[in-house]
Amino acid sequence: MDTKTPTVPAPTSGPVADDVPQAIDTAVANHISHAPAEKSKGKRKRSDDGPELEVDMLSQTSFHLQPSLYVKGHQFSFGKTADNQAVARKRAEESDALRLEEKRRLVDGLFAQQNSRIRRAGGIPWTTPGGGTSSKSSSREELSRQLPDGPADVEESKPTAESTSAMETRVPEQEEAEFAQTLETALEDFPGRDLETGQVTALPVANDETIIIHPGSRYLKIGRGSDLTPISVPNCIYRKIKCPSTNGNSTLNGIEAPESGRDMPIANASPLDSDANSERSTVVASLRNALRERMRQEKLRLPAGKADQPIMQVTRYNASQKPTIYKPHNDPYGVDWLEDYSTDTVFPDKNLWIDEDAPYEQRYPIRSRTFNTVDYGENCTERILSDVQDILENALTKLNPPVHAKDLWKYSVALIVPDHTDKAYIEGMLTVLLQRMAFRQCGVLQESSCATFGAGLSSACVVDIGAERSSIACVDDGLLLAETRHVLHFGRDDVTAFYTDLLRRVSFPYHELDLNRRLDWQMMDELTTRTCTLLDHLVAFNVWKVQVRRKGSPTTEYQLQTFDQTVLAPACFFDPRVFDWNAKMAKVVTKTIRTSYDDDSIPDLKDDGVTVAMGKSTEHLLPPLPPLIHQDPVTTISVDPETGEEVTSTFQPEPIQPPAPSPTFDVVTEAGKMPIDFAITNSLLAAGADLKTVNLASAILILGGGGLIEGISPALAWRVGQHFNGRMTTVVTPEVLPPPRGLDPRFVTWRGGVVWTRLDQMNDIWIKRQEWDEIGIKAYRNRSI
Repeated sequence: MDTKTPTVPAPTSGPVADDVPQAIDTAVANHISHAPAEKSKGKRKRSDDGPELEVDMLSQTSFHLQPSLYVKGHQFSFGKTADNQAVARKRAEESDALRLEEKRRLVDGLFAQQNSRIRRAGGIPWTTPGGGTSSKSSSREELSRQLPDGPADVEESKPTAESTSAMETRVPEQEEAEFAQTLETALEDFPGRDLETGQVTALPVANDETIIIHPGSRYLKIGRGSDLTPISVPNCIYRKIKCPSTNGNSTLNGIEAPESGRDMPIANASPLDSDANSERSTVVASLRNALRERMRQEKLRLPAGKADQPIMQVTRYNASQKPTIYKPHNDPYGVDWLEDYSTDTVFPDKNLWIDEDAPYEQRYPIRSRTFNTVDYGENCTERILSDVQDILENALTKLNPPVHAKDLWKYSVALIVPDHTDKAYIEGMLTVLLQRMAFRQCGVLQESSCATFGAGLSSACVVDIGAERSSIACVDDGLLLAETRHVLHFGRDDVTAFYTDLLRRVSFPYHELDLNRRLDWQMMDELTTRTCTLLDHLVAFNVWKVQVRRKGSPTTEYQLQTFDQTVLAPACFFDPRVFDWNAKMAKVVTKTIRTSYDDDSIPDLKDDGVTVAMGKSTEHLLPPLPPLIHQDPVTTISVDPETGEEVTSTFQPEPIQPPAPSPTFDVVTEAGKMPIDFAITNSLLAAGADLKTVNLASAILILGGGGLIEGISPALAWRVGQHFNGRMTTVVTPEVLPPPRGLDPRFVTWRGGVVWTRLDQMNDIWIKRQEWDEIGIKAYRNRSI
C-alpha cells in the first residue's frame, strides 16, 4: 500500500534555504534511535513540473539528514514501502524507551557516523569550520560501545546511473561549509550541549526513571522518584536447607531471649524477689522510682498502698488467665500458611506465613546497617551479595508498575547509606547495583542530609532510631558535620526484648514464649508497637490481647494486664544498663567483608573512626590526667639603661600540662553504650560555636521506627535540656520537630533522597556503570558528597 508522506522542498536559492534549520531540528528530534543500520531502496519522484529522479538512499537510522538538503533545484516526494513502514514503527517504539541523556551523549558520535554514511553513498561529507564533525576524537568508539547492537556499519552501495546524475547536482564546497555552520548553530541549542567544550553533559533524569533505595536492618524502603511514599518490605530472605531445625531457625533475628524469667515459676511468686540481686533488677527499680517521682512532680495520681502493690496485682491477674482457643471455622485471626516447599527461595509476604518447622533458613544480609558477617561469616561475601541482589530484585517487582531485571539498564538508582559506616558496605552495594543488576548509574547519599531535605529543613540534629542501631548527626546548611556523628548499639528491637523481660516478671500468660522463634518475635514486636509509650499520664491498669499462631493448630488468644511496663520498656533508651552488654556485643557486627583495595593504597577510603562527639561521651572512662609539672623559678639579670646598674628579677613559669593518656578501650564501642539523651547532648556540643549549637538544638528530628513510640519527643527534649543546664553560658531550649504532616517518620529519609535526585548537584554524584567498571571504588571517592 502506498502511503503519502510530507514533502520536503529542496533549497531553491542561496546556499541554504530558510527552512533548513527547521528540517535539522526535526531530524535531531525524531531520528535518534539504537536501531542498527540497514540498507533499503526507495524511489523519489519529482512532481509534474520536473523530470523523474530515482536515487538509492539509506534508511533513516540513528541520525539521518534529509537527502534533499544535498540536492537542489526540485521538490521531491518520499515514498515508503510496507517494510519501511514496519521498521519505522518499530524504531518509533524504541525511541520512546531511550533516555534523554543517552541521546545527548550520542550526538557527537552520530554526526561522525552520518558523515561516513554520506561518503559511502557517494555524497560529499560535510565538515565543520573547525575541521571536524565531532568534539571528541573517540566518539566513534564510544558510540560502538554504547549502542546495544554494536556499531551501525553500512555496506557500501553501488551508485546507479540515477544516483550518479543526482550527485552531479550536489552542493558546492563553499555552500556546504555554510550549511555546516548552520547545522552547528542549530545544534548549539540542543539540550545538554556545552557551548564551551562542545561536549554533551549529563542532566537529571525523569523522576519515574529514578529509584531510591534505603536499606535497613529489618526493612527495605524502595520506590520511584515520582512516588509519594515508598514500599517497605522485610529485608530478609528464606533459603531452603537440607536439614531443617526442629526448634525454629531464627538466630538471625539477632535478639536473645532474656535469661531472667525464662524458667521462672509463674504462680504465687514475685520475679523481682527471685532475682533481686541482679543488676537488671536494680536498674528496673531505679527506673520505676524515677517514674513515680516524675508523676509526683506532674501531680499525677498514684495507686494507694506500697510501691510494689500494683506489680503484685498485675502478677496475680496474669497468672489466673486461661487461653481462648478459636475453632478453624470461627477463627477471626486465621492466616494462610506456606504449603509448597518445592521452591529454593521464598520471600516474606504478610499474606503468607511460614511455619517454624518449614525447611527454610531465614537470613538477614544486613545487620546494624552493615553486612551481616556475624551470621554469614567473614568469607561469605558471595552469599551476602547474592541475597541482597535477590531481595532488591523481588522488591522492584512490587512497585507499581513493576520494574523487571531486563529493564534495569534504563533506570538510575540513588542509594542512601548511614553517616558512619564502613567502606566495604558501600563497595558491596555498588557492586550489586552497577555490576550485577546493571543499573545505568548510581548515586550515594548520606542519611542525615536526606533526612533534613525530607523534613524541609536546612539545619537539624537528626536522631535515627533503627531496629538494631541508632545514629545521631548534625547537618548545617545541608552539609553533614562529620565530628557530630554518634553511633549507639541499641535500637527498637532492644525495646521489644526488654518489654518481654518485664512481662515475664509479671507472669506473662504465654509460658512457652521464646524470642528465638520467628512467630513469637513477630507477636511481641506487634504488641510493643501497639502498647508502649513514654507518656507518664498513661500509667494505669490496662488489659491487652495477643494471639499465638501455629500451623496445624487453632489460634490461641491470651489476655494480659500491664501497669507501668509499657512506659518502662522504651525508657531503656535513657538507661542502657538494662542490657546485657557482654552478650549483646558478641552479636554486634565488628568485622566487615573483604574489600578490593587496601586502606594504605587509598587513604581517603578508610572506614569511619572516632569522632569528637564519641570522645566527649567517653571522657569519664579515660584515666585521670597526670599532675601538673611545676617548674623552678627563673632568675634573670638585666642592666638598667639609665643607671647602668644590674637588676635581678625572678618569675615563676606556668606549670606544664602533660599530654592526656590515650584511651585503653575501643571508643566507638564504649560510646555506643551511652544513653541516647547523653549522646545527643555531646553531638550538639561537638558542632562548634555556641550559636550553632543553640540553632541545632532547636531543630531535633527523631526518625526511624523509634520515632513511632508515643511521647518520645517531649521525653527526649526534657532530658536533653537537663544536660545543658550549667554547661553553656547561652540558654539552650531543645525542641523536637515533628515530621512533615502525613509522612511516616520511617520514610522521611527516603523522601529526602527523592528531593536530592531532583537537584542539579546530583549530576556530580552519579557514578556511571562504565566508570565503575574502569576504576571501581575510586569512583565513589571522586563523587562522594
